[in-house]
Formats: sequence, structure tokens, C-alpha cells
Amino acid sequence: MNQRYVNAYDVVPLAWCDLPEAEDWYPPSEGPVANLDVKALLSEIDLLKKHNVYVQPSAQGTCSMNTDYSLYDHELVNETLDDFLGQVAVQHSNSVYLTLLGAPAALSGPVVTAAPSHRRRAGPVTRSSSPARASLTGPRCSSRRTSRAGSASGPRP
Repeated sequence: MNQRYVNAYDVVPLAWCDLPEAEDWYPPSEGPVANLDVKALLSEIDLLKKHNVYVQPSAQGTCSMNTDYSLYDHELVNETLDDFLGQVAVQHSNSVYLTLLGAPAALSGPVVTAAPSHRRRAGPVTRSSSPARASLTGPRCSSRRTSRAGSASGPRP
């Protein structure tokens, strides 16, 4: 079966279709709320698409998850550009999608803490990984996302 799973609060899929909609994306009671800097940035990014159009490939069904905004970074809720962009990154991250799908968390890749310089011999490279996190038991699908006013809107592309 060809089914698409989407995080109802993932802004990234809007980048090629309706990015200005992201101005009212996150519930104001949890945040972050888009301030003037966020709105200006979204408008500028939206202009970059020019007349290009992106459409998701067809699927037999769409499963919209996180419709109640229960999975978000509680540290990124202030009305700032940094917090808004941080929440965008969190909502689009692999770890959030894996958690929503009930899959085990992926171990993080190697982290480079020192890199060789072209002018001298190679320095040490340190690798680290984080332990897997506990996850939900499986996807929780809904055809609607709760909007900031408490009403519902349709699934996201």
C-alpha cells in the first residue's frame, strides 16, 4: 500500500506551494508565534520559487500525525525568529518522524569535533553517538490538523 505519513506541523512541505500559510502555523498557546521578522523571511523565501510548482507524488492515502501538536520542542516557543526556525527544524527532523511512526530512534552519526587543516597534519577526529530514545507504539493518524483558533484544517502535502 502506498500511503503518505505527514507531520501536521511540518512547515517544510509548504515551501513550494503555500509558505505564507506558515505565518499562523503553530498554536499560539504553545508557540512559537510568527513575529514580523518571521513573516518577512517567509515572504522572501516564497518569492524564490518564482513560477515553479512542486506537487507531492500521488499516494492512496495520507495519514496526518501530530495533529494535536503534542510533539514539539518546549524550549523553542518564544516569539522570535530563532525559535520559529528552530521549531521548523524540529518538526521536519528525522527523529520526530521516527517517533510519530513508532520506529526506534536512529543513532546519531559521527560528530566531528576537530578537522584536519590543509596547512598541517591531520588532527584528531572524535566520534560520538547518542543512545536510542523510546518511541510511541505506532502512527496516530488523523485527517485534520487543529488550527490556532481551535478549528481544523485539512492534511498537509
